[in-house]
Amino acid sequence: MKRLVIFALCSLSTLLFSVETNRLPGYRATYFMHTIDADQLYIGPAKTRKGSCSFGDTKLATVFGPIESKNYSANLIAGVRNMYVHLSDKIKPSNTQYAILGAAGLYKGSNRWLWTANFTVQPELTQPSLKRHTRYVGLVEGIFSWTEQTSAHVGAYTELGMRTTKLKPLLGLSHTTENWKYQAVYPIKAGITYKGFTKGLLSLMARPFSATVKTDKALSHRPATVRYRATGIELRYDYLITTKCDIYLGVGSTLSSKLFIGDARNNHRHSLRIEKTPYAFLGVTAAIR
Repeated sequence: MKRLVIFALCSLSTLLFSVETNRLPGYRATYFMHTIDADQLYIGPAKTRKGSCSFGDTKLATVFGPIESKNYSANLIAGVRNMYVHLSDKIKPSNTQYAILGAAGLYKGSNRWLWTANFTVQPELTQPSLKRHTRYVGLVEGIFSWTEQTSAHVGAYTELGMRTTKLKPLLGLSHTTENWKYQAVYPIKAGITYKGFTKGLLSLMARPFSATVKTDKALSHRPATVRYRATGIELRYDYLITTKCDIYLGVGSTLSSKLFIGDARNNHRHSLRIEKTPYAFLGVTAAIR
């Protein structure tokens, strides 16, 4: 109920703002400058050998800041997030509310390069600990315009904290025509978008999911570190209320999923294979400038 209230309040607030977001679906790790974003995701339940597993993620974030010029922009990121992993009666969702604090920047001083970067610190609100109960997420992306229609993407993506470390290169291509957008940028976005509607975008996307949470008890009835990892295929529709406000929703199915359950220090991990399951999501993006 709390997650739905947060989402509803954020959805109503976006009607007050109007600046062109100029975004396309598929960006799972980026933050757009001078915007407010809210989204709700629910996956499952799916079968495992230990019972059914479900996953949920609700996020409300805003990017704002006074530093802006013709070639660069620097902003602050603030928000809240709720995540949970539920495995029948083995893992119950608890202690999953997080703050989102960070910074984002954009540089477009080069004729053919556009650079964006963001870094967030997400401490758990109920048990704050910068080492054991905080995640750190960072992204650097450079977009090189080969032609007016084709771009190359380079950079890096990282997730740290909660006894886990993930650092991946960011590599890919995107191509735009009058009515279509093709993008394949590992590990954050891949898919095809049709832009021919008057006020809408229709996308077929591949989507990665990755989340690490702390729980009060797991298989051993002791505090544990639980990581959920999945890959999904989804159909998404974006409705552009104006050129400045975007409401989106979609449905999909996971293709492969795993659950890793360790002790409080994330040692002695057990892994569970999770069967395919449908999921749904909805969200809204609007600008504050």
